[in-house]
Amino acid sequence: MPELLPSRILQYLDDLLPPRDPLLAELESQAREERIPICGPHVGSLLALLVRLARPSRVLEVGAAIGYSAIWMGRALREYGGRLQTIELRPDRVVRAQANLSRADLSDLVEVLPGAALQVLPALRGMTYGLIFLDAVKTEYPAYFDLALPLLAEGGLLVADNALLGGEVVAAAPEGRWSAADREGVRQYNRLAFGHPALHSALLPLRDGLTLSLKR
Repeated sequence: MPELLPSRILQYLDDLLPPRDPLLAELESQAREERIPICGPHVGSLLALLVRLARPSRVLEVGAAIGYSAIWMGRALREYGGRLQTIELRPDRVVRAQANLSRADLSDLVEVLPGAALQVLPALRGMTYGLIFLDAVKTEYPAYFDLALPLLAEGGLLVADNALLGGEVVAAAPEGRWSAADREGVRQYNRLAFGHPALHSALLPLRDGLTLSLKR
């Protein structure tokens, strides 16, 4: 995963984090070995902080992978009884996410919704969420924006991971991990987030970029 910060700064930030419990540490190891995209401990810690600050009754995640970020948010939601729904396309990862959430004792708070996000999101029409976290197919980010914004409560937070693609968002030709279509999808998303009159947005250069948007 590309990083935006110098290695010595990353090491400093790593040293500030408390040690992860065995489950999170195991999932981080699996993600490295199997090249599974997870948000990582810095973004996970930030998501947990945002949950504790905003105290949403319902959270929606697009892109569960193996349940890593859902565990970070779910543990924060546990403190006051909030709930989380997380969408995952791949059946094998649905099974793994459910198993990991069970191991984290979060199955009663977190529901894994199987299927493609572009099909699941319209089915959630009428629901409202205080926080929505996007971390799935980058070419679909603009469509996620259009589908997620009506689901976001006033005062809610819309958070998009990989908002700088580790710096590749400004590349003129395909390089590294991300394709030209990935980069264009993320660029369009950022333009939508910063240009929408109902949102106040900021982009954090954390890990490979995070766009945070507050719905006015």
